[in-house]
Amino acid sequence: MLKHIAQAGTPSLTSLTLCFALAGVLMLGLQVVRRGGVARLSFRNLLAGVLLGALNFGNILCYVRAHQLLPHSPATVFASMNLGVVILGALVGKLAFGERIGRRGWVGLLLAAPAIAAIAWGMRSG
Repeated sequence: MLKHIAQAGTPSLTSLTLCFALAGVLMLGLQVVRRGGVARLSFRNLLAGVLLGALNFGNILCYVRAHQLLPHSPATVFASMNLGVVILGALVGKLAFGERIGRRGWVGLLLAAPAIAAIAWGMRSG
């Protein structure tokens, strides 16, 4: 869907804002139905949801913009964005939340960097 939005020339900020607003309304409605007519929202949960949503919104906005800039390289965009999210997520988990990254996790992260470099090199060459 995001690739089609990017290729259609739809203003990405507008379409993403509408998608996220619709998703927010639908999820709030789902919570009301699941809780029997009451959606309990604490300030802490609401703040965390807004922060997580803003980060996800930024990620998807970058994804759409990348598809607009590289319309003939969707595999490159997909792989690069996903590798970037995994690397950043693992490092934030480690640094901000003290999560333990095992040996295989570190090997995976170390292999991700050359993978992104190889993708970038292939784009430059091809």
